[in-house]
Amino acid sequence: MVKTYAVSQVIVNEGFDSQTLLNDIALLQLTDSINFPNAVPIKIVTNYDVAAGAIDPGVMAWITGWGADPCPIRATLPSIFRKFLLPIDSDAQASTVWSLNPCDTI
Repeated sequence: MVKTYAVSQVIVNEGFDSQTLLNDIALLQLTDSINFPNAVPIKIVTNYDVAAGAIDPGVMAWITGWGADPCPIRATLPSIFRKFLLPIDSDAQASTVWSLNPCDTI
């Protein structure tokens, strides 16, 4: 069974740019508490974790969000929260990938 939660407040990042979607993150305050007994708290990466290689290229990491599809054909905002397990890329690899038009790679 799917439960729906009402949002009482949306706190948008002060640095959000609607043209570029830079800093596209917000906090959602819900009207009711979520009862999810199997929830695992999010672990914030510490400097110790970084020194131990937690964010090295190739390490698998979860990404979550609704995400906007950058391609004009499907330029709609999804209503389904998604999560993916992906390898972390190096800065060089990410720069190469993100310099491309994402619609050209689909």
